[in-house]
Order: sequence, then structure tokens, then C-alpha cells
Amino acid sequence: MLKVMIVDDEAIVRIGLKSMIDWESHGFQLVGEANDGQRALDLFQKNKPDLVITDLKMPVMDGLQLMRHLNELDARCRVIVLSSYDEFSLVKEAMKLGAADYLLKLEMEPDQLVEVLSGFKSEILQEREEKTQQAQIDEEFQINLSALRRVFLKELLCTDDLCGEKLQQGLERLGIHLDPSKVYCLVLRIGNAYRLENMSADEANSTANAILSICAEVFGDDYMSYCLQRNETEFVLLLSPKKASGIMAEMVTNCQRLLTFLEQYLSLTAVIGIGDEAKSYEEIRTSYRQANQAIQYRFFKEYDQIILWNKVKLLPAPLETYSVHQYRDQLEKAFRQNQVDELSSLLEAISHDFAEKHLSQEACCHGALELLSMICEIIDRQGLQPEEILTSSYQTYRELLQMVNLSQVLAWLEELKKDLAQFVKEEETKNYPRVIGEAKRYIREHHAEQVSLPEVAATVGLTPSYFSTLFKEHLGMSYSEYLTLVRLERAKELLKETYYRVYEISHMVGYANQYYFNRLFKKVVGLTPLDYRKSENNCNKSK
Repeated sequence: MLKVMIVDDEAIVRIGLKSMIDWESHGFQLVGEANDGQRALDLFQKNKPDLVITDLKMPVMDGLQLMRHLNELDARCRVIVLSSYDEFSLVKEAMKLGAADYLLKLEMEPDQLVEVLSGFKSEILQEREEKTQQAQIDEEFQINLSALRRVFLKELLCTDDLCGEKLQQGLERLGIHLDPSKVYCLVLRIGNAYRLENMSADEANSTANAILSICAEVFGDDYMSYCLQRNETEFVLLLSPKKASGIMAEMVTNCQRLLTFLEQYLSLTAVIGIGDEAKSYEEIRTSYRQANQAIQYRFFKEYDQIILWNKVKLLPAPLETYSVHQYRDQLEKAFRQNQVDELSSLLEAISHDFAEKHLSQEACCHGALELLSMICEIIDRQGLQPEEILTSSYQTYRELLQMVNLSQVLAWLEELKKDLAQFVKEEETKNYPRVIGEAKRYIREHHAEQVSLPEVAATVGLTPSYFSTLFKEHLGMSYSEYLTLVRLERAKELLKETYYRVYEISHMVGYANQYYFNRLFKKVVGLTPLDYRKSENNCNKSK
């Protein structure tokens, strides 16, 4: 549907035009009418019609003045002028101003009007189609150009093959405009990478595009800038300042704005490394490596989120590998023998390694993960649950690898030391040998079998007689009494929660003789197994 506006100072002419044809059936919509050029101009800017049918002689602003104003606005609409027999000089002037056609008021017929309008309709629709196609071509070209630029710039950053005339030609062909004597390379590393890893492909792509857009917004006014994504969490900016003074201070200020926007709009934290100024295209690779290396110092030196290579280049390089394996045997011995001081001393030595060896983030986090796995294995071998002992320091694999600075790792090590010391001290105050815990666990796991006292004693490394004495001393009951208690508690659970027959439950808890099981159950519980099940069912129904 094309939009049409009618302009004439005579109401009868406007009414005649509106009623002459069924506009909508011919694909036109009347969006306004005016009685002078000034009013028409105001309506035009509001409604943006495709066709303007205007008289030439009008008060306030005539048709020619209206056309001049439309040309100044670059209106790109068709203008049909209305004239009388004595106005051919005005029509001639109107055609010079770009009028598409003219109609004589006194001779205008509906068919003539439809014919003129239909011709313009075809032209306008064709132009729209061509414009849409051209927009698609331009968009595809820009997408392809952006992709080619990204590939080219990645090659520039990562390989030494792109240099000299080949490099210069590539920059010119792709329209990459950087000042070869003054280029800065910035590396943006996303901190909470797990958020990106958990996104769908579409979400991750949308987030990456948002990051690129924010970078362009922040640096676009003051720099010739190009931003590309190197991998899931790393973005690189190449910048050439448009003015010569206050470059570094202004760049740091813009970096702070960028970090603020990322956190405010995308809830992402990040760190930025800035390499030294590249004084040629070939030096961009060096600046990129410097920016990447600068970021490594964020972990163990805890600099701000913006790190200049010039400020850290004289510091020792981060150590990329580290292992706590050397402490393994000593840690296990200290834990088994309840040596609190030795445990604390060993963990302090590991903390000292982490603090003084200038470990990279990856080396430090993997060292922490290795230590946690080692401690959990030691605890598990003692028949204990790591989560129950490491109440404050138990971490998942992902949580350990996502620690963003050395302080977090050292704080975790301190919590680990406290947890282990607390457990050992409690064991000492309880005067509760760990072998008793191991024996109870073994009995619970094997109560359905014909498990004997000598078998359990052998499992915990004691003689049967000494184990029997130690067991009764600490639990206040004999081995056989404890085994009976475990079996009957399990039988009660099965009676309440399952539909197994009594003889089946008897076998499931370690009694081959159902009659013996019945007598024993009634003696200890006060009810036969069937009566116990009925009483529990009645209780559940009453609830």
C-alpha cells in the first residue's frame, strides 16, 4: 500500500480528488491533506508519503516552494502537480524541480488519474525491491568483509608469515585503517568463563556480539579501532589514536568504562592487558604477546583489572607447572597418626610454594585441584567421607579452576588446614580410634553376609581378641550385639518400606533361619515382624 498526500487550497478540489477513485482498491492509502505548502510540509515530515499531489498556486507557501523544500529534505517521493490552462510556465518550472507528471484540473478523469498513479506505483515498488536487494547485498558484503578482516587480523597476530608488501596489500584491500607508527594491542579476558561455557551456541554468539559492540562503542570515537574474538573468552582490540596527546591515560579511562559496561549490561567480569606501543605493523604481534603476558600477572600479584606490560615486564615470568606430589606420603602419614602440627606445617609449606613461586593461574589452580584429590583419597582410604571432614574447604573441580587470584587459593588452603586440624583434634578428644569407625562401616556394608569377628578384625588390622576388647570398650556392647542391632534396624526398614515376605527379609539381613529371626526380633523389638509391620502401617494411615 503506497501512501498519498493531497495539497490544494480549494476544498472542492481536495474533496473531488478523494472521491474520484477508490484509492485503497488500487493500492493507495490517503494519509493526509493540506490547504497550503507549509501545512503540507509539516504533514510530510510526519507521514512520509510516497506520492504528493499538489496545486501550484496556494497561499502561505505555493507548490514550487513546497517542492524546493522537499528537495532539500531529500524526500525521494513522486510529486504530481495540478495546473490550469494558463499555468504552463509554472508547470515547466515544476518539472525542472523534479515533478514526475502533471494533471489538468478541468480535464482530469478517474481513468486518467488511475493510469498515472499505477505507473508510479510500479516504479516505486520496483525501486523498493531493488533497494531491499541492494541492502541485502550490502549487508552480506559487510558480513563477509568483517569475517575476512577477522581472519586477516588473527593471522597478523599469530603468524610471522604476514609481513611486508603482503601485509600492506591485505590492509588496503580489506579497508583496515591503522596508523602504522602508533598501534596499541589490548587483550580482554573474560573472568567468569563458566557462564559462557554453560550457554547455548546462540546465546554465546549473542553475548560475543554484544561484547564486540560494547568495545566498538567505547573506543570508536577516539580511535581507529578493530575488535575480534580470538576464542571463547579472549577478545583482542587494535587501536590507533585519532589525536596525539594524553593517549595512555585516556586509554586506561576507556578500559575502565569498558569493564563497567560489561559488568553492568552483561554481568561479566574481565581483565585487560595492554602491550607496548607498536611502531610498525610487524610489531603488533609483539604487542599482542605482551598484552597476553601482562594478564598472567593479574593472578599472583593481584593488580587492578587493567595491566600495562610496561609496569610488569621486569617481574619474574609466571611458572606454568607445579605439583604437590612430593608432599603426598608425609600428608598421609600425618593424617593417619593424628599429627596436627605436622599436617599444619605441610600445608603451610604448600601455601608458601603457591605464594612465592609466581605460579600462573592455571598452574596454581591445578596444584590446588591435585592437593584436594590427594587429601580426599587419603581420607577415603581411612573409610571416611571427605565431605564430612572438609566442611568448609570441600570444593568442586569447577570451583577450584575458577579461582581468579592467589588470595582465593591461599584462603582456601587456610580453610583446608583448619578443617583437617579440627577433625584430628576432635578424634583425639573423643578417644575414639578410627579403626572402630572402619569396623562399623564394614559391618554395615556386609551385615547381610555371615560376617565374623575375625573377618572384621583382619579388615582393620587387629587381632580378634584385641579388636573384641577395643570394640566393647568404645561402643559399650559386644561385636555380636552390635551386629544384631545393625541387622534388626535394617529389618525394621524393610518391613516398613517394602512388601517382602518375612522369610525374605530374614535372609536379606543375614539370618538363614526364619524362626530364629522371629524369636530374636520379638525379644529385641517387643513385637513379631508381622505385628511390627501392621503397627507401622496403622501409624502411617492415621497420619
